[in-house]
Amino acid sequence: MQNFTTKIVNMMKSEGLYASQGGPIILSQVSVHYNTRTMKVVQKFNSPEKWQEFNELIPSFDQTTLRENKLLEQTGITKDSTDYLWYTMRVEQDSPDSQQTLEVGSRAHVLHAFVNGIYAGESCSAHGAKNELSFYMNNNITLRHGTNNISLLSVTVGLSGSGAYLERRVLGLRRVKIGGKDYSMQPWGYKTRFDAPPGDDPIALNLGSMGKGAVWVNGWGIGRYWVSFLTRKGEPSQKWYHVPRSFLKPTGNLLVIFEEEIGNPVEITLDVVSITKTLFVDAQCT
Repeated sequence: MQNFTTKIVNMMKSEGLYASQGGPIILSQVSVHYNTRTMKVVQKFNSPEKWQEFNELIPSFDQTTLRENKLLEQTGITKDSTDYLWYTMRVEQDSPDSQQTLEVGSRAHVLHAFVNGIYAGESCSAHGAKNELSFYMNNNITLRHGTNNISLLSVTVGLSGSGAYLERRVLGLRRVKIGGKDYSMQPWGYKTRFDAPPGDDPIALNLGSMGKGAVWVNGWGIGRYWVSFLTRKGEPSQKWYHVPRSFLKPTGNLLVIFEEEIGNPVEITLDVVSITKTLFVDAQCT
């Protein structure tokens, strides 16, 4: 650090940025402040018997109340009261059980597919990208003889916050095909309890083992997470999520996790954040 500071000062001198101003020696002083953050695991949530698990029911067409002969725009239906909208339909299969291709075009952010109440496989999840307004899912599914319920969960991650003509932005499914025929016209939940770690240092949940969802501590939302959406380096953009100590009780804090994709809650840890402050001062030069 000292060599770096000296180099910067010498560069400034060579550019004539230091002048004698008629006599007195001018001293330049460069101060560099930076913090070092250290994460220390203080609690692991690796005891399966301490977790309670529940599955959300996957709706079928017969359980729906709003029905249209077209795919509806998502924001207009949800009124921004939720990020989730189920699209369901019935498909009659006259032939014996067979493989069909499910094609879905979406202008939302994430899509999950269920066939007859069963998650259609990890390949039947898809999401868009920052610079692409639309994305497509194209995967094989198995249809049984008779009536099949297709349930598609369309997910958004907030609304567009800038740009022109926001009123023209649309979200939700745009096209659904099965076996080439146009039909256009399960999330998981977990909870456990934990005690607050001693001290006043900041604390954070390490959700690196999870997929996509949201977290609550004692009923307080600490935000969405999307660990499975990796950066160009193949890493999640964020895996630690701050838990304000004001949300905590000394013991028995309730942690609830809503997981949309596939995650492993027993690998979640509660970490204490230690911050070390360092100051370098280099005063020199004439």
